[in-house]
Amino acid sequence: MANLIATRLNEKNGFTVARIHYSVDREKSTAEWITKEKKGMSEERWAREMEIDWSAAGGKLVFPFFHQFKDKIVVALFGGSTTLDFSNRNGESWGDLLQRSLGDRYAVVNHGAPGYTTAEHVIQTAFYQDAFGVSPHCSVYYVGWNDLTNAHIEGLDPGYANYHMPGQIDFLDARRLGPPLFSISPMLKLLSRFVAIAFDTARPAGAPPGHVASGADPVLDEIYLRNIRTISAINRQRGFATLWVDQVMNPERVSSRTMRGWIPFVPPQDTPTLFVHFNKLLQREAASLGDTYANIPEAVFTDRDFIDEGHFSPSGARKFAAQLFHAVMSACPR
Repeated sequence: MANLIATRLNEKNGFTVARIHYSVDREKSTAEWITKEKKGMSEERWAREMEIDWSAAGGKLVFPFFHQFKDKIVVALFGGSTTLDFSNRNGESWGDLLQRSLGDRYAVVNHGAPGYTTAEHVIQTAFYQDAFGVSPHCSVYYVGWNDLTNAHIEGLDPGYANYHMPGQIDFLDARRLGPPLFSISPMLKLLSRFVAIAFDTARPAGAPPGHVASGADPVLDEIYLRNIRTISAINRQRGFATLWVDQVMNPERVSSRTMRGWIPFVPPQDTPTLFVHFNKLLQREAASLGDTYANIPEAVFTDRDFIDEGHFSPSGARKFAAQLFHAVMSACPR
């Protein structure tokens, strides 16, 4: 659609907006209309704003990286909300800070999404790894926490389809009658929820079957390792480097009671041990696959570096990006 979009620079704030080419409107395609509209407008401005001439002087792209990736070393980030790093403002997430540290030769693309596990990352890696028509040179996976949601669930589906995946529908507000439609009224929003539960073919996840247990879940461990191997194999076949990053948690809150809301069948006091176990699994598997593994020292972080059990504050994002920088430089081709 590039030939149908023009840009216009707002002189007050320096921001460029997109405009649809006038030719899509039949009434604006006549010679008379063009002659009238061009009055008082320089040829340069007309070319930039109306004829979609990106080379016209004075134009500024809203997202210049759309056209610059092919000259960059592309680093793709995969993970959940801790990768998306929604707790920090745009430009201050650890992905943005990593981009700043790597410099102009690199382009960091963040594919993080709330709640995503390695099951979703298999799909992302297989089908949606490219961004803006450019493949990554290396892919970084910051994983662990969301997979642990499935610990000790009875009859766990290999694709997490009997609890986690259905839960994502409401966690991401993805129902057809969701908040965007009825956010103007709390009552309508509540009624839409009841309607969705009653008639939507995608049923709410409900309480998962399972039992509270200490220690690792062998079934979950094997699914987790299978997903890691699958992701690594896809990247290796495509010639992309793979970097695995262990999950960093808030040492003062990782065993809090609120963890039960996300990892329902693990006693809060046992969650630190389970995270260590998952990180060791990841480290061992990365070594056996020949992938790079980044061991981020948890001792570097304090409670002030997090806003909760595992999402970074601005100081935490800075520390994490700094710790990850050398691993990315080592793993990604230069």
